[in-house]
Amino acid sequence: YVQVPAELKRLGVLKFNGHFDGYLRDFNAFGQLQTGLGSASLDMHMVQPAKGLPYYEGSLDLKKFQAGALTGNQLGLGMVSASGEIRGEGFSGEDFFAAFDGGVSLLEINGYTYQGRVVNADVGPGVFTGRVLVDDPNAKLDFNGRIDFSQEKPSFDFIARLREVDLGRLNVIALDSSSSLSTNIYINASGDEPDNIMGSLRVDNTRFSLGSREYQMDELTLSSELLPEGKTLSLHSDFIDADVDGQYRFVPLFQHLGNQLAAINPSSGLERIEILDSLPQNFTFSVHLKETAALTDLFV
Repeated sequence: YVQVPAELKRLGVLKFNGHFDGYLRDFNAFGQLQTGLGSASLDMHMVQPAKGLPYYEGSLDLKKFQAGALTGNQLGLGMVSASGEIRGEGFSGEDFFAAFDGGVSLLEINGYTYQGRVVNADVGPGVFTGRVLVDDPNAKLDFNGRIDFSQEKPSFDFIARLREVDLGRLNVIALDSSSSLSTNIYINASGDEPDNIMGSLRVDNTRFSLGSREYQMDELTLSSELLPEGKTLSLHSDFIDADVDGQYRFVPLFQHLGNQLAAINPSSGLERIEILDSLPQNFTFSVHLKETAALTDLFV
């Protein structure tokens, strides 16, 4: 008796044309596989232990495969066409792991079909480590590093170089006109909310166009560090320099400011709220505004 993983049941009816050698729990398969979610050419060795996760390795060529339906992904993942070498354990869930080295000719995310990617990566539950090269008409990307959402606080350690990225056409944000973003991003940080993010971020050589308007920024650096006497936050860019040192929490601080504005100007539409965080705020700060005309034009 072989317990079929729940993820494999999502494939529907399977039709295989090729060579099959071995046993139900340990076999080699070479040929063409037709499923309810798409087709694949494969040369694969797969083992289904009596206990534990199935594991597999070999070469795989997917043709318009509904990867989102297989993994239960809710992040807008659709069809995938890819070929390369793969090895892994499981298919989804907390113990899933896969290493892939190959090319992705078609990838649907959030309603947009990306073309021309090279991927060399290890993927697990909430973790991505590796390199991705994208050469799409609306996005050029070179990503190298690690993104980890598997821990209590997510962590990021990567370099990303973006060229000619049209955020509107990619369905990242809603824009009324065409856009183009080119920038380099270097990040080594962890945290999931403003008050616990620690690390550093650097963005340089940024160029952004929206319709006929163009904006540029040579460099932005942001660093946050936890010290015995509190926290220190430092921001430096073409437009603004700011430093904050001491004991502070951004969320209740902004709530206090909102309550003050609501009291001073009732017509602002702001409503006073109860602030549950009563920890003391004791800090010093400095802010130096520089060339702000571009920011005013973009956001106002």
